[in-house]
Amino acid sequence: MAGTAASLIGTITTVIGTLIGFMIGQSFDDTIVPLAVGYLSCGVLTLVVLLVTESGQLFRRTA
Repeated sequence: MAGTAASLIGTITTVIGTLIGFMIGQSFDDTIVPLAVGYLSCGVLTLVVLLVTESGQLFRRTA
C-alpha cells in the first residue's frame, strides 16, 4: 500500500513539474526573462502553499 502511494505521488509531482516546465519553455523568447519569471513564480507559489499548510506555525519559536 505504501509503495503504491509513493509511486502515485511521484507520478503526480512529475506530471506537474513537466507541465510547469513546458509552460516556461513555451514562453522562451531568446532572453532570460521567462526563466527568471518562472523561478520567481514557483518560489512565491511554494511559499504561499507552505504558509497555508503550516497554519502559521512556520516562524514560531519553540521553547
